Amino acid sequence: MAGGEVTGIGYRCQYCGQPLDVTPETIVAVCKYCGRPNWLVGALGYPIVLVPGRSRGLDRIFYRYIESDPDMRRLREKVHLRSISLVYVPLYTIHAIASGSAWGEAEVHLTKLEVRTVNGKTETRIKHRTVSVTVSEEYSLSHDIDLVARRSYETRIVDPLVRYYRKKGRPYESLGRPLESVNWEEVKGDVLAAEIHPDEAKSYARDEACDRSYEIVKKALESKAKDRAVDLSPPGYVPVSVDWMVLRIPCKAEVTDMSPLVLLPMVEAVYTYEGKVYRTVFAGWDGSRVYGEEPMLAQQRLAMFGGGAVLSGLLSGGGLVTLLMSGLSGLERAIGALGVLAGMAASYYLARISLRDVRVEEVK
Repeated sequence: MAGGEVTGIGYRCQYCGQPLDVTPETIVAVCKYCGRPNWLVGALGYPIVLVPGRSRGLDRIFYRYIESDPDMRRLREKVHLRSISLVYVPLYTIHAIASGSAWGEAEVHLTKLEVRTVNGKTETRIKHRTVSVTVSEEYSLSHDIDLVARRSYETRIVDPLVRYYRKKGRPYESLGRPLESVNWEEVKGDVLAAEIHPDEAKSYARDEACDRSYEIVKKALESKAKDRAVDLSPPGYVPVSVDWMVLRIPCKAEVTDMSPLVLLPMVEAVYTYEGKVYRTVFAGWDGSRVYGEEPMLAQQRLAMFGGGAVLSGLLSGGGLVTLLMSGLSGLERAIGALGVLAGMAASYYLARISLRDVRVEEVK
C-alpha cells in the first residue's frame, strides 16, 4: 500500500487527493474526506512493521476470557462490556553490549559465632572482624531492551503487553509485515504515534545497558570482596556486609542490533460489574490476556484476610517467643523484634488488599 503524496501544501490523500491532517510523528493518516488510510512510511525515516491484530470479532476475545476464567464465569450475568478496541503500540527492540573495567576498595565486615562451655554452662558470643580488600572485574554484558516509542503512556497496561511479547520471543520477524503490504481493512485500529526517533532510542538503550550492567557488576564485585575477605580471615568467619571506600564501574555501551519500529497490537476492553468499571488487556496477535482487573469476591477477601492472619501469627508469634527467651544476645533479640514487626506489616498489607474492590492480574 503506497503512502500519502507530498505536495507543496503538505500531504494529500493518495485516493482522493484531498489534504491530510499530518504531524511529524504520524504513521497512518485516515482521510477525513474519503475515509481511507494513508501510510506515511517515510515520515519517521526508519523501517516500520506491523504485527497484525484481530480487527474483527474483538467481542469474542473478551467473552472467551469470561467463560474460561472460573471466577468471572460465575459473574457473567452481571458483566457488561462497555467498549473494546484495537490499538497499535510502537515498540523498538534493541540489543546492546556494555563493557568496561571495574575496580573498587572495600571494607568487608565479618562475624563468627563462638560456642563454649564454662562451668557446665553453654555460652555463645559473636566476634566481629573488618578486612580491607581490593577487587577488580573485566565485564562485557549483553542486554535486550524493549522501548515503547512514546514519551508518556499508561505503563500499567502497556508494560504487561511488552513483557508478554518478550516472553514469546519478540515474534515480529515471523508475524510482522511491512506497512506497504498490509491490508488495512483486515487489521485496522488506532495507531499510537511514535514520538521517539531511532537515534534517540539507541541513546536510551546505551544508557539503559550501562544502568543494568552497573548493578550486575557491583554484585559481582561484592561477591569477590566477600570471598577475598574470607580467604584473609581465620576459619569460621562469615561475611555480613560490604562498605565501599572507592567504587568505579566505567561503562561503554554499543548498540549491535535494532528491530524496525514494531506496531504491536493491543486489545483493550472496558466492562462494568455492579456499577464499577474494570479494564482488561489482551495481546492482539493471539488473544492472550496480559492484564486484567477483576472484582474482589467475598471468598477472595476472606481467603486474603485469613492468610494474612495466619502469616502474621507465624511471624509475630515466632518473634515474640524469641524475645521472651532468656540468655539471648543483642543480635538474637533484634531478630525476634524484626519477626514481630514483619508479622504486623504482613497483616496490615494483606488486610488492605482484601478491602479493595479490584484485584489485578498481569504478565510478570
